[in-house]
Amino acid sequence: MSLTRERETLRGEISVFCKKLVFSQRAVQLCETEATPKQEEFLHRVLADGKPGAQPPG
Repeated sequence: MSLTRERETLRGEISVFCKKLVFSQRAVQLCETEATPKQEEFLHRVLADGKPGAQPPG
């Protein structure tokens, strides 16, 4: 999977986590425009760890 496609997938999952936590989609927008791949992966891991039973990819 290409890095661009992988990041789009992460952003999609971050979006779902934010909606479930009643967060705005601003985090997703910031990931797209300002975050490095590592920052985006970190946010995904933090949000996924907050969801019972969720496992980060990899």
